[in-house]
Amino acid sequence: MSNGHAPTSTEIRNEADDKDLVSSLNQELTLTSALPANKNCSIYKVPDNLKAANENAYVPRLVSVGPFHNGSKNLQAMQDQKWIYLKSLLSRHQSSMSSNDGSSLSSPTVDLTFVQSLKRLEKRARESYSETFNKLSSNAFVEMMILDGCFIIELFIRHRTVMEKSHGREVVDSDPLFTTPRLHSCLAWDLILLENQLPLFVLEHLVSLNQLREININININQEPSTFLKELALDFFQHRSVVPKTSFGHHQQQHLDSSNHLLDLLRNSLLGSSRPSAHVTISRAEDRQKEDRSMIPSAKELSFAGIYIKKGTNDNPFNVIFKCNTRVLEIPPLSIIEDLSNPLLPNLVAFEQCRSDCPTSEFTSYACLMLNIMKDADGVRFLSKRGIINQLPGHDEEVVLLLKKICSGVTFPRNFHFSDLYDQLNKYFHSITTEWVYILRTQYFENPGTIITITNAAMVLILAVIQTFFTALPYIKKHPS
Repeated sequence: MSNGHAPTSTEIRNEADDKDLVSSLNQELTLTSALPANKNCSIYKVPDNLKAANENAYVPRLVSVGPFHNGSKNLQAMQDQKWIYLKSLLSRHQSSMSSNDGSSLSSPTVDLTFVQSLKRLEKRARESYSETFNKLSSNAFVEMMILDGCFIIELFIRHRTVMEKSHGREVVDSDPLFTTPRLHSCLAWDLILLENQLPLFVLEHLVSLNQLREININININQEPSTFLKELALDFFQHRSVVPKTSFGHHQQQHLDSSNHLLDLLRNSLLGSSRPSAHVTISRAEDRQKEDRSMIPSAKELSFAGIYIKKGTNDNPFNVIFKCNTRVLEIPPLSIIEDLSNPLLPNLVAFEQCRSDCPTSEFTSYACLMLNIMKDADGVRFLSKRGIINQLPGHDEEVVLLLKKICSGVTFPRNFHFSDLYDQLNKYFHSITTEWVYILRTQYFENPGTIITITNAAMVLILAVIQTFFTALPYIKKHPS
């Protein structure tokens, strides 16, 4: 040693620990590579800042789909049902095959080709998630894809056959998932959660493998597996009241084809071909300040400023129109937030918040707009009187609380969908004439007591003038000018 004395046992032990730490760090650095942006990622873990205010809106209650909640103890009850549905789906395929070649039916099985074809999709499927799931082995991951994917497809098919029972088709409706009312909405809601998704290409591949176009349900058998699956899915979510029924029928196939999973499919179907409209455009001006466009007056404040608010005739929730020349603000029915338990809007907002390449943020913009428009329970009642929202009496505060939870922790989108609308409303509201109208209405005419006081004062003044006139009248007659 350079200091002239032999190292103590403690110094030797500490140096050994330091070398172990250096070795460990270098080993991790060797194993770690730079992670490029994953362009295939479309299924995300909901950020904690969004979950904090409303965790129940993002976590499944009945069934797990995909790796995020795979193995959760509170969701194990549905695992047996997944195996039952897998067997049923394979039976449909083998029944179709036997009817074509005349062979007898046998117990459904999974063959080597089936598994190997799913194995080839494993890498691409893993890349669809925001986390790596290295602890989930290859076999476990592929088994999860098969079980979860076939469960979803069989569920959609059973839904279609149950719906067709009224048309004379004989179906077996002893399935508890269809005979227990509580499970209907709960199951459908679980399938739209952002953390509870399978890539759509996995579902399409399973449809193709099972040749499900040949099953006996009322659907065009010449459809491609992708179109077949999307039609079944949209039909299921429509009848399960996950999305407003009026939203269907307006989408175009090219928008649906870009969908990455079921939640994305619903988003694209809701947006349809209406993005963006002539009245509501997307602003990408870099010099526009967030504070200037993050707030607008509430519906009540706009009404006091002379704007007439009415229910829009268009069902598209994004078609909010302000007609400045007539001072009319049209707001379509708020059907997407009428069911306070429905997790669709929170998860659509979370999806848009997580996507770094999201070209538009319509649902985030929509939630922010509605919170601005309502502001409080009085705002909800104000819109209810105009037929814009249909809400059960006594739940007004809950509507506002829901929107506050959804918007809590949200980053205000730069590509805000209603930028032009905000500009128009703020410009009108802050004009000098409008501000005077607003002040007069809110400070002098909103309170009935104030109106009565002003009216009484005016009457006293008028009577005083009349009395003065008649008192002076004799004098005027005696001394005419």
